[in-house]
Amino acid sequence: MSDSGTFAIEGFLIRPDGIAFAPGDNHQSPGFGRGPSTGRRGSPLPRGSSKSGEDAEAKTNPKDNMVDMTTMTTTAEDELLRLCVLGKGAGGIVYKAVHVPSLRIVAIKKIAVFDQDKRHQMVRELKALYKNLVPIAGAGSSTARGSIREGPCPYIVAFHDAFITPSEGNISIVLEYMDGGSLQDIVDTGGCGLESVLANISYRFLLGIDFIHAHHQLHRDIKPSNLLINHHGAVKISDFGIVREMDGTQAKASTFVGTLTYMSPERISGEEYSYASDVWSFGLSLFTVALGRYPLQTEGGYWGLLHSLRDEPSPSLPEDEFSTVFRDFIDQCLKKDPKERPSASQLLEHPFLEGCTEQLEQSEQERKMSRQRDMMEDGRDEEDDMEDFGSDTARSELDEICELIMDLEYERWKKKEANGTASKSFPRVPRSKLAALADQLGLRLKAVERRFERKWLTLIGRLGGHSARRK
Repeated sequence: MSDSGTFAIEGFLIRPDGIAFAPGDNHQSPGFGRGPSTGRRGSPLPRGSSKSGEDAEAKTNPKDNMVDMTTMTTTAEDELLRLCVLGKGAGGIVYKAVHVPSLRIVAIKKIAVFDQDKRHQMVRELKALYKNLVPIAGAGSSTARGSIREGPCPYIVAFHDAFITPSEGNISIVLEYMDGGSLQDIVDTGGCGLESVLANISYRFLLGIDFIHAHHQLHRDIKPSNLLINHHGAVKISDFGIVREMDGTQAKASTFVGTLTYMSPERISGEEYSYASDVWSFGLSLFTVALGRYPLQTEGGYWGLLHSLRDEPSPSLPEDEFSTVFRDFIDQCLKKDPKERPSASQLLEHPFLEGCTEQLEQSEQERKMSRQRDMMEDGRDEEDDMEDFGSDTARSELDEICELIMDLEYERWKKKEANGTASKSFPRVPRSKLAALADQLGLRLKAVERRFERKWLTLIGRLGGHSARRK
């Protein structure tokens, strides 16, 4: 394999600068948004890349799918500044990073491309995530200008792009970053019995899983740790590594995969299953969040769970702790017979979720108005105390990002200056990009502006003490 390459698998053409083509596309995938649709460097799909299905892919040597890309000068990795490790698992390592051109904080999932099992999982994940593509491009893109972009379904983690690092043999999947952890973190800290919060979680999840099911996909791994949250109160479905493409609304699956403790009775029994199994998994997940602990006995392992799910009544929430309407909502999700379980779209009509549509619309409107107010204010000349806004963690993140980004951009500018291609003076970061960063961190725009302004003045000082104010 060459030091630079392209990887083709089941209709995807993945290059060091991002996805060039995807299944069903008649044009280049926008991804990070570099280059025209002529294969980014004019290279056609490698022979054999039109094969579909895991069996066909398994017969192909990954090294045969590599196309030399030594003429490439800019890669997706060049535009990402890695911050820290978010987690490690069987599927790979997840990093937190900043997309430098847009100041967008993202999560990067690295997967070993030459591991066959991980490769199969990656393809399933890409196919599912690509349906919720949100391009995050360089100069000229709406993301780079600081607007808040949403994909076709705002209740699924947004997919930004994927790229290959040939020297490491890894594919990196670039995803939306959720700063609030997962519902499992809420379980681990004692749970949440506030029914208004549980209704908000349910409503957003059901909108997301209804989108997934409408696209004939079965998630198969719904559990608290795969339901991510952020400081805006958003709840989004993640981890599509074992998603199953279904033939239609009546299709069934039979493969025994997923997390044992959140499997539905039909799944753990080895029977055929369908979309209703995701509904059970969510009902049990929400039950766990409300109670602050997993409600079933797990000491007996698989056989103990099998007995409990097949032979014992479904668990019920305590009558003295939760309302009748919420208890009924959970009971509907946990019907033993999958034929009796409501679909996601039917559950959206349950009385427990009454008013959720209006609350969500109001919340989004308030967030939009807050961003507009921030954009209208000029906080550079004010010295008011900003400590009441945002968390200490967010302010620490701001300090780290500001230092790293500004030092990196200054170094790049100096190199251009040496080559005679730089602007006359080191530029400030556009205000609209700072607004997008402030929104992600949950901080006031004026606090973010002030931090970047101080750093800019420090760097300008190195150039000769110039300290002109932003106009």
